[in-house]
Amino acid sequence: MSGGETKLEGPDFGVGVQLDSLREGEALLGHVGGEAASLVRGGREVHAIGATCTHYGAPLIESLVVGD
Repeated sequence: MSGGETKLEGPDFGVGVQLDSLREGEALLGHVGGEAASLVRGGREVHAIGATCTHYGAPLIESLVVGD
């Protein structure tokens, strides 16, 4: 890809995601507003985070979800 563009994968969270598509404690890779993001479900709560580690640039989708 040219110009530093990032290929966005997965669903567009901006248009919504079915709650039953989120597995407990498992991250779902997608995007919102042109940025890669991950959703993680913990019980009835859903948390959104950026999809890339701010320290090392590693993809967080390959990480473990531990605790809250």
